[in-house]
Amino acid sequence: MLWQVVAVAACVLGAGGAQAASVQEVFEKYNQIGTWAWDCSKPPSPSNRYYVNRVIDANHVQRDEMTGPTNREHMAIIDKATVLGPNEFALSGKRDNQSAEAVWRVEQNRQIAMEVSFDGKKVVSGGKLVSNGRPLPWTNKCGAP
Repeated sequence: MLWQVVAVAACVLGAGGAQAASVQEVFEKYNQIGTWAWDCSKPPSPSNRYYVNRVIDANHVQRDEMTGPTNREHMAIIDKATVLGPNEFALSGKRDNQSAEAVWRVEQNRQIAMEVSFDGKKVVSGGKLVSNGRPLPWTNKCGAP
């Protein structure tokens, strides 16, 4: 279903000869480059994950998931990003060598993963963990005014 949404969005964006935005352009449009955390006033830990999004090139963004100042628990390379609406975009790539797909909802200086799948297995649906139904926390942009 996620891929159907992405495919429809890509067709709509592609209609009229418009070129699809690069991964970097989508991340910049939604202000996603930088450091994010559940609580920026506390250091990274397993109970306060930090996410660092940085541009590698126009078609790739690296996302590091930090559980300590020097402990990277996961690393993702995002190679596709598609605008879905004014506050949502879809992304895909590889996380720790597994295929990864997601839909993120964004608001000013915060974001939340609404849908996430790894190797085709859904782990987040409707902003909640599939395993226990617990809602994900919003992540906040650190250093944002």
